[in-house]
Amino acid sequence: RQRIDLKNIKSASQILANSRFSKEFIEKSYQMKAKICYLGVDTNVFKPLNIDKSYDVLFIGNKDTTYQLLIDALKVFRKKPKIKTIFREKGQSISDKDLMVIYNKSKVLVALNKNEPFGLIPIEAMACGTPVVAVAEGGYLETIVDDKTGFLVPRSVKDLYKKINKILCDDKLRDGFSNQARKHVLKNWTWDKSINGFLKIIDYEK
Repeated sequence: RQRIDLKNIKSASQILANSRFSKEFIEKSYQMKAKICYLGVDTNVFKPLNIDKSYDVLFIGNKDTTYQLLIDALKVFRKKPKIKTIFREKGQSISDKDLMVIYNKSKVLVALNKNEPFGLIPIEAMACGTPVVAVAEGGYLETIVDDKTGFLVPRSVKDLYKKINKILCDDKLRDGFSNQARKHVLKNWTWDKSINGFLKIIDYEK
């Protein structure tokens, strides 16, 4: 498989990475140059709604050690926040429209994947005006603006608890993050911007 993989990638005239983190990994693994072509979100689909917040914390991911970190952090709260979970299980699917509503019903999204290559979920959430608390790893470092659209934290129970609690307890802070998150996505993470970046790469190749 490694030989086939290496042969295939060497047949490509251009290698695209979805983040700086992925670019560095590709270049280290294959000793070949890659260019960054960021993904984007449809901001006409993922958008803020004027609806009540039914959930304190939203988690989308795998039911593994990353989820356990959130569970341990929630145990620190005197009054346990209401959590909404969507686990990535085989065969499970949810429409963009339904997902957009869930983002809007949540006060904060928690993103904990280990060395996430890019991370589309936080961008979708921010497009809906939902602040994000994420581990300071991988692609999250490139999409989330610390203390502006949410928080980037070390992978620790104490730090995760402190930042989730800060957002949940401070309505003014949360509203500010919400506004900045939407603006951040509109400026940097739309599909139009992603496509324009891709077209520039094509022109460069020509």
